[in-house]
Amino acid sequence: MLKQVRLLPQHYGKVENMKKHNLIILSFLSVVILSTGMFATTERSRAQEDEHAYGEIWNFAVIPVFPSGIRFWLRVEAPADQIQSIELSVWQNEKRLDTARLDPFDDVMFGYEDAVEYEYFLDVQAKTAFRMFDPIKLIASVTLIDGTTNESLTTIIPEHQGYGPWQGAVADERLTIYISDPDIAIERMAKELLPTFDLLSRSLEEVRPLKLAVYMPPVMPFCELVEDEDGNVESLVVSERRNFPCSEEAMAALYARSGFEIVKLHNTRYREVRDELAEQIVLLQYGTRWADAEVPFWFQYGLAMYFAPNGHPEALAQVQRAARLEDLLDLQELSQLPTTEQEQLWRAQSFLLTLYLADLYGADAPQRIAGQISPDKSFSDVLRE
Repeated sequence: MLKQVRLLPQHYGKVENMKKHNLIILSFLSVVILSTGMFATTERSRAQEDEHAYGEIWNFAVIPVFPSGIRFWLRVEAPADQIQSIELSVWQNEKRLDTARLDPFDDVMFGYEDAVEYEYFLDVQAKTAFRMFDPIKLIASVTLIDGTTNESLTTIIPEHQGYGPWQGAVADERLTIYISDPDIAIERMAKELLPTFDLLSRSLEEVRPLKLAVYMPPVMPFCELVEDEDGNVESLVVSERRNFPCSEEAMAALYARSGFEIVKLHNTRYREVRDELAEQIVLLQYGTRWADAEVPFWFQYGLAMYFAPNGHPEALAQVQRAARLEDLLDLQELSQLPTTEQEQLWRAQSFLLTLYLADLYGADAPQRIAGQISPDKSFSDVLRE
């Protein structure tokens, strides 16, 4: 018997919606199980019997602990001495990520008179084929000593815990976005960002497709610094009685392996989010071409704002106000990243300085200059030519 399970408790991940990665109504039973901690009560075990047949295996919780992996909690509705074997296989993109065999006795997490619970951990750092946001299927099979075999199928979308729920959109082959906000109109936004790619293609020989993992603010640290009894400090994900290694570098590497660029936003309103993403797309595209070339920060961000859909009409007023107050930033200050207090004025001046290049050398000058910069030719070299 093959039974497909689509079940995940709140804050522990999300189950696939087949077509869209939208928020799914969460199972009341799973929330009760995890929030009340009723792991050792006979009442809980017997209550489960009403919903699951004898000998059935099912996945009652999935707990992401990225960047380390995913915890799957499985339950077999039979005593341990009636279980002959438990076999697991994990699939993603038609490839087998892992296989495992659980010992009916040695691998027990919680045992009851009439049921046993187990944990299986998928170590994604060790699985080079693993990809973020691509559906994962866990097939679990149990064989009882009387020869009865039962199977279950669990399908999940792997996404970074503690953020979201996430949703995704594919505008076309050039742009894929996953964003940690279930409410923003991401499909509409993705389509509105496509003209940025069209503009970029006028000055770049190659505009590469982008996959963005977008974190909405506030982006809080996801690793915890934990000190042990000997005074040693480790960076960890603390999860339900277990600790897992954690670092931002490991998370970035996991995204990179999956083909995603990480974007951490400062804005939350639709228009500002869209424009900030347009800027990041420009910086990512030109950053690939420029590599280690010397390009002042004012031009990098001024160019990105130059491509933005809304044109930044507020920039002129900000600069005029600063000029009246004799508070303008000098070129040296513009050539480095701003402080938080300087950021708005810094962005406005960077944008207007880029527009000045367009006024001086022609409307498409910022694009032409950006397109000529390379690892062998700096921004200053291009201007001198």
